[in-house]
Amino acid sequence: MFALRNTLRDTLGNSWSVVTGLLMAGSLAVVSPTLAHAQEAASAPERVSARNAEGVRSALASAGYKPDLERDPENGEISIGIELENWIAAVLFRDCDATLPDYCDTLILSIGFDRNTPISDAAVTAANTNYRYVSVFRTASGDPYMQWALLTLDRGLDTRVFLEAVKRFEEVADAFSTVAFDDDSETPSTLSGTLFVANKRGNTLSKIDLASGEPVLELPSCTNPHELATSPDGRHVALACYGGTTVDIFSADKLEKVASIELGEKAAPHGIVWHRYGDIYVTAEGRQSIFHIAAPLSDAPVLEEFATGQEGSHMLAVAPEANTAWTTDLGSRTVTRVDLVTRREPLSVAVGEEPEGIALAPDGETLWVSARRSNQAFALDPETMEVRKTLGTGQFPLRLAIRPQGDVAVTSNLIDGSLTVIDLAKAEVVRTIAVSSPEQAEQRFQVTILWSDDGERVYVAETASNTVAEIEFSSGEVLRRLPTGEGGDGLAILP
Repeated sequence: MFALRNTLRDTLGNSWSVVTGLLMAGSLAVVSPTLAHAQEAASAPERVSARNAEGVRSALASAGYKPDLERDPENGEISIGIELENWIAAVLFRDCDATLPDYCDTLILSIGFDRNTPISDAAVTAANTNYRYVSVFRTASGDPYMQWALLTLDRGLDTRVFLEAVKRFEEVADAFSTVAFDDDSETPSTLSGTLFVANKRGNTLSKIDLASGEPVLELPSCTNPHELATSPDGRHVALACYGGTTVDIFSADKLEKVASIELGEKAAPHGIVWHRYGDIYVTAEGRQSIFHIAAPLSDAPVLEEFATGQEGSHMLAVAPEANTAWTTDLGSRTVTRVDLVTRREPLSVAVGEEPEGIALAPDGETLWVSARRSNQAFALDPETMEVRKTLGTGQFPLRLAIRPQGDVAVTSNLIDGSLTVIDLAKAEVVRTIAVSSPEQAEQRFQVTILWSDDGERVYVAETASNTVAEIEFSSGEVLRRLPTGEGGDGLAILP
């Protein structure tokens, strides 16, 4: 069920470049004493120190732990892999002198557990409360790790004390293992369907099977695709080619391009909606306008352009009856209402600092906007554009999406890696969901958000780490991180 890693390396950054320990298919018995073992025991030092790696290795060998001393060829860091009875663990050498990499002050006992699904924050918190000495944390991929730091300095620790610490660490690892693998399903998601991702740095379009969590296809698309939308019949996917001037349409099954609709010079299309009536609406940021594309799959699509008169018309919402559209205009720091029927003068109002996220409530009575620079969400009257309510959110709320059931909205907060949950009936913030920590936020760069049709999951594109986080809304737990192409951004789901 769980495979033993072939290396003692993991991607925890430079200061934690070597961590080990995976559940093995069987148990490893500590070897019985042999002549070589007896010789090791006889030569074991009286004290061990992080400044003497060979002495640490010898002490571990004297207790039968089969130590394997390694040095990282890139940074010179030392680690010793050891065989516990049921696990593979490591001794790490830390707090080392910058000019003398072997002159270290701390030994860290380290062990990790390779789960199929991310361990919950609650389980990590409980482990840190229940187990003395050790520190439990989870990696960016959701795997739990347990470590115990032993300060040795120059004088070192009595070898018997050190080996007793290793023994206690092993006992705690055995106890924690039941928590580490609790409720770890081989098939974490029961959802069916396909997730489509626009990969803006890779210039590709990809599809991911939600049942398995595995990518099934990725093909070239267009230059810098940002947002995407799916056709009402579920047979096609449209991309706003932000790095160019077209809306490109692909078949949902094979991702073959079936149409490319030219919008004109400097278009830079971004926000896109494939309306239930079958037409496409898309912002043309470089032209300060919205395009209405009628019959987009026909041999002769009909284009109609509506000026917003604002700089950087970026994201887009369209009324259920397709009579009105609204844009967030980053450059002008406004929100604009555009009448798609009468062509009356657009109405633009200033809303916060750099409004970007936008969504119309299902009942059509409220327009919700998030302003990324002011860390706020706003409830607007969609006709008069009057701001009815202002709420504080997490930091830099790039996107706002309303649950299909119409009860809540979430903002995607790039800088602190969270989701702010807003009760729409009360117009109040009711929860915050941590998708990643503020420290991890820069490495993940959280952007687009998407609800599953049943409202049970939220999908969050993490552009820098090429992942999409799948969050269970009820618990706020990150269930998995799905691999995307390079720079995954725009999202859509088809059954």
